[in-house]
Amino acid sequence: MKKALEMLKQNKPCTSGLLSKITKSSLRIKNMTKAIVEQNGIFTIKENLETSSVKQDPGLKALVDSVLK
Repeated sequence: MKKALEMLKQNKPCTSGLLSKITKSSLRIKNMTKAIVEQNGIFTIKENLETSSVKQDPGLKALVDSVLK
């Protein structure tokens, strides 16, 4: 992973293989919005989180709702 990030910083192309997958994965993670955030040691769901593009599993939603009741 460290080597992939070093190559990325040097603008050397990683076009194939495992190194390419690691580089693309690390870039995707950096650009993701964090849904769970930590404040003063307490983890919460980020306020005003955009969820319209998230596909919900009805079975999982029913399970979560039953636990929260």
